[in-house]
Amino acid sequence: MLAEDAVNPVKLLCDYIYHVITPRYVSYVSLFLLACLIVDQFEHVLFFCARYFFRSTINNIFFRSVEIVGMENIPAQGPLILTGNHNNQFVDGVVLLGNCRREISFLIAEKSYNRPVVGLFARAFRCIPVLRRIDRATPGRGRVVSNGTTLLRGFDTRFDQLCPGDSLEIQGVEGGEEGFRVASVTSATELQLSRPAEACDEEGVTFRILPYVDNNSMYAKVFNGLRDGKCLGIFPEGGSHDRTDLLPLKAGVANIALEALTVHNIRVPIVPVGLNYFRGHRFRGRVVVEFGTPFEIPDDIVGQYKVERRPAVTSLLNLVSTAMRSVIIPAQDYKTLQLIYLARRLYVPDGLRLTAAQTMDLNRRFAVGLRRIMKSASFMEGMEADGRSESEGLVGEKDSDQEDELLRQQLTLDDRRNLREMAELLENYMKTLKRMGLRDHQVPQVQWRSTGDLVGGLLYLIAMMALSCIPYVLFILPAIVVSRWLAARDRKKALVGSKVKITARDVVLSYKIIYTIVLVPLLYVLWAATLFFFSGLTTTSIVLLVAAAPLFTLFGVKASEQGLRAWKDALPLWKRLMPEVRQEQDKLPALRVDLQQRVRKLVRSLGPHVRELYYPKSVEWNEAIDR
Repeated sequence: MLAEDAVNPVKLLCDYIYHVITPRYVSYVSLFLLACLIVDQFEHVLFFCARYFFRSTINNIFFRSVEIVGMENIPAQGPLILTGNHNNQFVDGVVLLGNCRREISFLIAEKSYNRPVVGLFARAFRCIPVLRRIDRATPGRGRVVSNGTTLLRGFDTRFDQLCPGDSLEIQGVEGGEEGFRVASVTSATELQLSRPAEACDEEGVTFRILPYVDNNSMYAKVFNGLRDGKCLGIFPEGGSHDRTDLLPLKAGVANIALEALTVHNIRVPIVPVGLNYFRGHRFRGRVVVEFGTPFEIPDDIVGQYKVERRPAVTSLLNLVSTAMRSVIIPAQDYKTLQLIYLARRLYVPDGLRLTAAQTMDLNRRFAVGLRRIMKSASFMEGMEADGRSESEGLVGEKDSDQEDELLRQQLTLDDRRNLREMAELLENYMKTLKRMGLRDHQVPQVQWRSTGDLVGGLLYLIAMMALSCIPYVLFILPAIVVSRWLAARDRKKALVGSKVKITARDVVLSYKIIYTIVLVPLLYVLWAATLFFFSGLTTTSIVLLVAAAPLFTLFGVKASEQGLRAWKDALPLWKRLMPEVRQEQDKLPALRVDLQQRVRKLVRSLGPHVRELYYPKSVEWNEAIDR
C-alpha cells in the first residue's frame, strides 16, 4: 500500500506542505534516525550481522549440512548455561552462535581473544575472555625432587621468585588440571605444596611454573550477564581435542553455576549440547547439533556446597558429564565409532530414511549398548582368569547398580565370540569398500551399473566441472590451496603443544576457515584491481562484477561439490571395467545382505541384555549413560 502515492502518509504530508517539507528532507531525517538507532544498539547490530554472516557461510559453504535436534529444549528467556563438547576448536562456537535462537556469550581463552581474526569476531559476539594458567606457563629453572610429602626440594632453582598460589607441573607426576599449588616458599631451593606429590627420581625432574591468575573481572561479567537473563556458553573440557569421548571436565562450569545460586541467588538451568561432526575436519562435512534436556542443580548438591565445596563441585561435574554424553556418540576410539555407524546403517531396513534425531538416537543406542556389553564381557573374562565363577564374582560387590547390570548381562561364550566375529567382518567390509572406492549406500546398485552409467556419469562430471571451472579457479582454488597448506602447518604445531590431541584434526577446519575468510576477500580485491587497470571495463561494470563475486563463489562451491560426487560415483564404475574387480564387486551386494542379517540377529540376541536401550521407543539418556 505504501507504494501508492494516494495512501502513503509521507507523500501525502509532503504534498500538503510541499514548500516546507520535501521528500528529500524526510529521507535525510530517516537516515539520521537510523544512524542514531544503529549507534545506540551497535552491539546488537554487530552481533546479528556477524551471526548472519556465519550462518550463511558455515551452513551453506563450509558445511554441506547442519542439522539441529532438540531446539525446543532451549528456554526462550532467562539465564541459561550451554555446555558443549569441544571437537572442532573455533568452529564449535561459531556453529552454535549461528544456529541457536538465543544470543550466546562464550567463555574464550584470552590467548584466542587476542588473535587478529578470532578476536575481531569474539568481540562482535560479546565473548568473555578467560586468563588461563597454562597460557602463561614458563619452564622452571633447575630440577626438583619430591619424597612423597608436601615438601619439594630443588637443585639450582629459584623458588624465591614464586608466590603462594602459583602452581607447578612436575614431569612424570600426575597433578591434575591445575598442577600442585604452592602453599609457602621456604627458600630458593625448598617450598611446601598444598598437597603431597608422588615421589620422583632422586636426581630430580624438570617442571613448569603456572602463575596465579586473577579472573575476578571475568566472574563479575558472567554473573552480571546471568542476572540480566543472558545465555552463557562454556566448553567444560577446556581446550579442543579430536578424541571420540569427553575429556575430564574443568571445574569452572560447576563453580559458576553453584556460585550463581548460592551467592547471587540466580538459579540457572544447564542445557547440554552435542556437536556431532561427520568428516568435520574437512571442507563440506556435516554436523548434527543436539540440544539436550535442561536440568537444574539438585538441592542436595546445593546444601553440600555450602558445607564443603570440593565434593559438591565434583558431584555437579558428574551430572554435567553424564548430560553431555547423552547428546554425543561416546566411543572408545575412532575405529569403534566407524563400526558403530556402519552397524547402524546395516541394521536400518533399506529404503527407510531416518530423521537426524532418529539417527542420533539409534547411533547412541548402539554405542552405549556396546560399551555395557563389552564391560560385562571384560568382567567375565577377568573372573575366568582368576578362576572364579560368575556368582562368586558378583557376591561382595559394593556398587549395587553394577551388580544389577552384571546379573542381567550374563553373556555366554557364543555371545562374545559372535561379537568379535561381527567386529572383524564389519572391519573387513569397510576395508573392501575403501579399496574399491565405494560407499556403503552404493553397494546395492553396484552390480546393476553398466558402461552407459559410466559414460553418463563422466558427461555429468564434465558438465559440472565446466560450470564450476571459472568461479572455482578464480575465487576458491587459490584460497583452498593456501589455507590447506597453512592449516596443515598449524595442525603440527597444535599437536606438538598438546597432551590430549591424537592427530590434532580438531584444529584443521578452524584454521581453514580463518585463512579462507581472509584470503577470499583479498582475491576479490586482486581481481577488481586487475580489471580496473587492464580490462578497459567501466567502473560501474567492475563494481557490479565484484558485488556478484560472492554469488559466483557460492555457485562454484555447489557445482564443484556435484562434480566431486559424480567423480565418486564414476570411480567404482571405472574400476569395474577390470574383470577381477567386477567379480569382486558383484559379490558385495550379497555380502552386504548377509551382514545385515547377521547384525540384526546379533542385536536380537544381545538386545535383551540392555533392555532399557532395546525395548522402549524413547530412552532417558541421562539415566542410561550414567549406569
